Amino acid sequence: MAARGDHAGVERLARPWASRPGAAPALQAAWANALLALGHTALALQVWQRLAQRSPTPPMFTGLGRALLAADQPARALTPLLRALSQSPQSPTRAFRSAALAAPASPEVIQAVAMAAHLRPSDLPLGLVHARVLEASGRLDDAAQALSRVQARHPQHPEPPLRLASLLAAVGQLDAAARHAHHACTLLPRHTEPWRVAAFIARKQGNLDRAAELLDRALAVDPHHPGLQWARAILVPAIPDSPEAEAAAVADYDARLEALHELADRTLPADAQRWLHAVQDAFPVHYVGGDCLQRQHRHGRLVTRIVQAALPVPAPSPPPRTRMRVGFVSSVFRRHTVTKLFQRWMTHLDRARFEVVGYHTGLIEDDTTRALRAACDGWHTIAGPLPTAVHTIVRDAPDALIFPELGMDARVLTLAAVRLAPKQAVTWGHPITTGLPSIDTFLACEAMGVAPDRTWTHEARVDLPGIGVHYDRPPIPIARPRAHFDLPDSRPLLLCVQSLQKYRPAHDALYARIAARVPHALLVFVADPGTARTERLRARFRRAFAAAGLELDHHLTFLPRLSEPDWMSLLAIGDLFLDSPEWSGGNTTLEAVSVGLPCIAWPGHTFRGRHCLGINQALGRPDLCPRTPDDWVDLVVQLAHDAPRRAILSQEIRAAAPGLFHDNRSTEALADWLRSPA
Repeated sequence: MAARGDHAGVERLARPWASRPGAAPALQAAWANALLALGHTALALQVWQRLAQRSPTPPMFTGLGRALLAADQPARALTPLLRALSQSPQSPTRAFRSAALAAPASPEVIQAVAMAAHLRPSDLPLGLVHARVLEASGRLDDAAQALSRVQARHPQHPEPPLRLASLLAAVGQLDAAARHAHHACTLLPRHTEPWRVAAFIARKQGNLDRAAELLDRALAVDPHHPGLQWARAILVPAIPDSPEAEAAAVADYDARLEALHELADRTLPADAQRWLHAVQDAFPVHYVGGDCLQRQHRHGRLVTRIVQAALPVPAPSPPPRTRMRVGFVSSVFRRHTVTKLFQRWMTHLDRARFEVVGYHTGLIEDDTTRALRAACDGWHTIAGPLPTAVHTIVRDAPDALIFPELGMDARVLTLAAVRLAPKQAVTWGHPITTGLPSIDTFLACEAMGVAPDRTWTHEARVDLPGIGVHYDRPPIPIARPRAHFDLPDSRPLLLCVQSLQKYRPAHDALYARIAARVPHALLVFVADPGTARTERLRARFRRAFAAAGLELDHHLTFLPRLSEPDWMSLLAIGDLFLDSPEWSGGNTTLEAVSVGLPCIAWPGHTFRGRHCLGINQALGRPDLCPRTPDDWVDLVVQLAHDAPRRAILSQEIRAAAPGLFHDNRSTEALADWLRSPA
């Protein structure tokens, strides 16, 4: 009967005999299995607990573990399941693996899984689970080592190198990640996933031609795969060769986005789960000029269609509470620009009125992560499957959710497209409208406001006071001589130290004009982590400077990537900070101001182009806010020639800077907004 799946029949026949105290263990086990299959978990658990005490054998421990797992006690289930594995080499590991993946990644769980992997070193699925548990706990180096051991034992299995490629790419080890992805492609040449992962890594390396080639190979296998089509669409170069090339790439993106909408018309909702894993952010497109309003609307509409089909949830209805529960969701709750800007909202909201919960979707954790976790009233690491992350937030029933950025991480963007709280807001960690109907409010700021007649958000905009953040003043940097950076003592240093994708080809000539008028100055950039983007920008600048009759290497240099202490020391020895055109520096400007470095603001017309301008205005420095690009060049040239004026400016900025830092007005205004009617 059990073999035929007639669990009700087994339970009915076995109950009168198995429920007796002296019944045979095999009969009681059959009864307990039937109870478990019928959903009578509590009674089945009682029976298995008695059996494990009476007959402590591997089958009984396995049954007890399965019952605890069914009772939603995965961490407790690991103990009897591990005993079964240690007593019998033949005990199956499926229940143990399920419990390990379901349990929170506590030290006890990690230790249990490590012991199981040691007992069964040749068990491929168990070795992969061991790596996943280590990854979920933030022990990424250990996870990579575990995957390497599995790969050494199973060199022809594609999953270990594929998982290694994804893990190493997430922590920035792109060359090693590319090697493992290539190996997975050779093992699975007719499957799309290895090619997709290899293309993702090539894109992160800045090699878009290679990424396109890999995706085209995968699309030849499955031409209607939404994830492959979307990945192909966002191959917009971070460093385009020319304005014309940039315009062509964006036009291609727009056409491919429309094709994705057409594919969704044909395949949603039937193929919803496949689409859910396909979602991409539009990060590369955001750095193109313009306000992105309509493009983001089309992108946001597609993401919304997908989550409505794949992740349906009831309308949120939090219970009445004494304190309002406010959740913050991000993949970068660590030492990161976005967290530097907005972490004080999490730590300084009035705990008499608010309960703060952090939802960390990222893999990487550090001291900042641990400090935020300790400061919050609740904390969840939700780096696992999206449905599990949604369930975690729904279970907490927050009154409001705040996303410090949306647009840099596809997974966070997908969560934001689900209505999980009555109030949902984004702020300017990534200063682009989301296009998502589920995001009600964009928390901007007064100082960086654009002209009233310019609409740049789909969300209702709330302008918080001042620069809109409660920002800690950075520590005083280590004093380093210019020789530490291989920079000359005798030349004014004009720091252009934003991320390289912020420097668009339409503005290259501005730097050549500055160099021509201040030939004794040195323009200083900082290289990208991958060499491809740096070399593309260098080549582009070389053409612009040659057109002006200038030799690039005399006027412009790229420093290697810097540690954070060296970064702050570089700002301290600079003479001027040149804001990046169209996409302004926010955190960077605040760090520059903290050391008294005069910042020449770009005269932006969009919110993302006005961070430095707003900070300068909050400092009371309208004289560092030129009105046109020509004025911007003129002001840079004037100050580059005027060392005494620069020295005075630096002293005045240092004196005024304390007013920018530790300003709690934005946190108080955020509290008022949270308490206002929805």
